[in-house]
Amino acid sequence: MRPLLRRRRLGVLAQKPTFEEARRALVAGAQGVLPLDASRDLILSGIALLTANQRFILFDTPVVLDTNEGAETLSERELQVLRGICDGLQNKEIAHSFQVQEVTVKMHVRAIIRKLSARNRTHAAMIARDLGIV
Repeated sequence: MRPLLRRRRLGVLAQKPTFEEARRALVAGAQGVLPLDASRDLILSGIALLTANQRFILFDTPVVLDTNEGAETLSERELQVLRGICDGLQNKEIAHSFQVQEVTVKMHVRAIIRKLSARNRTHAAMIARDLGIV
């Protein structure tokens, strides 16, 4: 989704989102998430946060996420690599499936670990599964 958005900011309206669903939307590229039945004031707050380039999830009260919290978006290739990790593939196997060098996969794995604030590739896979990214 992120390549299509480029630099545009995207706010998502969702029917009674749970925190996990909202977090998945942020990881997928949304700047913020609001409930579909949000009041006018809540929507205006969301627009103000989008304008200020803040990442947020709004329920009854605003919750602004620190931009360094690991809610950065994963690129499409990083998502593909993450799926490979979750499937138990080694870097060499992932590289072979995409016809790239193993060092390229290692670079993507490092970026995934940083963006998800994971300790290692196994922890990144656990986070991805918990958040429903893969």
